[in-house]
Amino acid sequence: MDAIDQVLMNSRLHYLGMAARTIQPVMRLAILTCMDARIDTAGLLGLRPGDAHVLRNAGGRATDDAVAALAISQAVLGTREVMVLHHTECAMGRMKATEMAARIEAATGHAFHEKLETFADPIEAVVEDVERLKRSPHLAHREKIRGFMYDLGEARNVRRPDRGCGGGRRAPQALAPPRAPGEDPRVHVRPREERHQRGVG
Repeated sequence: MDAIDQVLMNSRLHYLGMAARTIQPVMRLAILTCMDARIDTAGLLGLRPGDAHVLRNAGGRATDDAVAALAISQAVLGTREVMVLHHTECAMGRMKATEMAARIEAATGHAFHEKLETFADPIEAVVEDVERLKRSPHLAHREKIRGFMYDLGEARNVRRPDRGCGGGRRAPQALAPPRAPGEDPRVHVRPREERHQRGVG
């Protein structure tokens, strides 16, 4: 059985219920993350259907398409916050754009000239995407755009990039506000009830 047929069978067991009636995300949150199959965004962040918009592309980059989708998310569908979520071991950080293009050309037999948002420094990539979104004139709400790194190899694994997650130079302090005395420096996924009171991060 093909993979598409398998997921179609799974879809018969899925019912949205009340969430199907609400087009505006309940949390007014949009998440930009990577298409990597290891990232279960809903499971990781405790999201239910209807809670947030989740935009995915190769690397979770703030491409023109991503900006356009976020512009619609905010102006038309009412979101107010953007969470940029990158992760460790990302393929976009392991290969150069020219190498990826060459593999695509070899597989298809056609030249590939589309822009590929690869990166050498994973932390800098998060910072770059956050700053790109904050500069965009197409986003109506730019006050709450924050970046995070998802470490696939750790239990407490979603961190602010400037809190020692390694792999690159220190991100600007503006990416994460100073923590309160005694606060754990690592941003982690809190229980759902606490997140609704305080927010993630």
